[in-house]
Amino acid sequence: MNSQSNVIVPRDAAHGKSTIGSLAGSVIGFAIGWFLMNSLPGKTKVQMLGGALAGLVVGLVPYHVAKRNGHPTLASHALIWTSIAGILFGLLLAAPVALVFVLLAMRQPSEGR
Repeated sequence: MNSQSNVIVPRDAAHGKSTIGSLAGSVIGFAIGWFLMNSLPGKTKVQMLGGALAGLVVGLVPYHVAKRNGHPTLASHALIWTSIAGILFGLLLAAPVALVFVLLAMRQPSEGR
């Protein structure tokens, strides 16, 4: 806690290093993504967006299974990786990735135990 105020400040953020680094990384990542998306044809953009949404919807199944079994980290990873798989190959890859995450969530003991 900062002695001059009642605001809780993370140790790295107090020095400004973490905040500036993450802001710079976000701006650079956004600029690269914007450039790459604008260089793609319109049909490809729509296919990538559709694949990402399909992957996200399919990823909701392992997300809920993992959350229910006490694996919050695995649940968020399932959403991320099924969305990436959906962008790459649509449901053809997103569905097997989701199945793998469901099996992982059901086999591992809960993180709280």
